[in-house]
Amino acid sequence: RLRGMDIPDPSELADRFRDGGFAALVQNDEQRDVMERMQAAMAVVEGHAEHVMDALAPELVPQHEGLRAAMDARRQSRSAPERVLLRLLGMEMKMRQYKIGKEFCDAVIAAEGIEGLNQVWAGPEALPTLAELEHPADWLARQAADSGRLAAG
Repeated sequence: RLRGMDIPDPSELADRFRDGGFAALVQNDEQRDVMERMQAAMAVVEGHAEHVMDALAPELVPQHEGLRAAMDARRQSRSAPERVLLRLLGMEMKMRQYKIGKEFCDAVIAAEGIEGLNQVWAGPEALPTLAELEHPADWLARQAADSGRLAAG
């Protein structure tokens, strides 16, 4: 499959591997796009769940801070072989999903409240891209522009 790929720049192959492991090397552009959209959607779902947990747990679970610290420590304490395996299998993004998803949700809620975050559930087109997960202000700007187009249309 690799022989049939038309990759003008060898660094693109390295970028694909770095971003998605072995799977990214054999995926075509459409498959990579679907995978990225799925990863972004899962990051939002997981980030939303983490935000809700952190918002409610202090009142409901007396040991919440200890549980949160243990979860965070476990995610950060992967052994070197485990990190290599995750990267080779393209699962490194899965581990990052929790972090970037929660950071995205926290940032959107800080800027626009829970109502602003709830816009992610409006439809597939409302979900953030992987790039927007890293830059929530870009997603908020797109939502504002889309709302303006819908109101004008």
